Amino acid sequence: MAARPGRGATIGRAFAIAALTALAALLFQAPLCAAAAPERGAQEAPPAEERIAADERAADLSAAGQRAPDLSAADLSAADLGAAGQGVADQGAAAAPAADQRTAAAPAAEPEAGAPAPGLAATFWGDLRGAGRTLWRTVRIEAPPRRRGQWMYLVALAGASAALEAHKEEIRRDVLRSSFYRHSAWTDFAGQAGMGKYSEGLTALLYGGGLFAHAPAVRQTGLELGESLLVAQAGTTILNFVFSERRPEAGGKLSFFRAGGSSASIHMTNTMAVARVLDHRLDRLGGPGRGARLARILARVGLYSLPAITGWERMRSDQHYAWNVLLGGGSSLYLTNAVLRAHEREAGTGSRLLPRVLLTAPKNGRGQGLLLAWSLD
Repeated sequence: MAARPGRGATIGRAFAIAALTALAALLFQAPLCAAAAPERGAQEAPPAEERIAADERAADLSAAGQRAPDLSAADLSAADLGAAGQGVADQGAAAAPAADQRTAAAPAAEPEAGAPAPGLAATFWGDLRGAGRTLWRTVRIEAPPRRRGQWMYLVALAGASAALEAHKEEIRRDVLRSSFYRHSAWTDFAGQAGMGKYSEGLTALLYGGGLFAHAPAVRQTGLELGESLLVAQAGTTILNFVFSERRPEAGGKLSFFRAGGSSASIHMTNTMAVARVLDHRLDRLGGPGRGARLARILARVGLYSLPAITGWERMRSDQHYAWNVLLGGGSSLYLTNAVLRAHEREAGTGSRLLPRVLLTAPKNGRGQGLLLAWSLD
């Protein structure tokens, strides 16, 4: 009689099957996602501010061409009149086909059918540079709270965590006396999935599979997941240093600014980051039909059940208090959303670290001015 496989082997097989199924689904939907998101490493489109400035200059130059005959000799000298006439003629000729050029810009930006795709090294280097820009923008702009909704979220997270911390021992006793199993197939799977080696392995699987299979959407998912895990784990490390609490089974003493704390669950950090990134990619899969919407809803329920079960497993195994679970998952969700917002800002624009000087004409008045634009976003 064949030996029954152990629980660990069963969990490992289930996790591998789930990861390969997700990779196959993303690879199948890669052409749809590739049309929505430009590939990193390829030639980037001009920044949005450059396109807006070019449109404004074309409109102002066209208006200047109409106002040029009304200027008198008292306003301009003879040399200025000659230069202005030559400039208006050249600018008017350049501004005339501006609308046609803007209209044809989108088709012209599409790569030709016979154009060779960038190599693996060039694509990887472009992704590395793009990841640096995204992380810099996340730390500098997206992560610090600037909007009312961000402040409300952080205040609510801090208040709920403080309330749960004040009653952590009562909640712990209720959880340990619960009739739910301490160990089951679901809790074991969630506990294993929350480990860093599995979430980071999923990142490598998605990015490497997308890179070698020339699937930009899968590669982009791996990039977003890797950056989200990096930022979220860094935030959890800072929280565990500031609020250094020992594990419940070790007494649960809370101290401040000491290494080795466990106030924020790293398992919750990892599973929440994975669930949020995959949820973000779900919007680009399927279509607008009712069946596709229902499938996305069911997929989201399955995705967010992973951090929920992980949180229960960490409390039931007496590794974390309830407030540790909430703080780890809540901070990870906030920081992952910051990384995803940075990706959306960077999509199709890119960062320009050099200053640009623009020649502008005032809308109401005469003359011209210089605009110094220094874009770091």
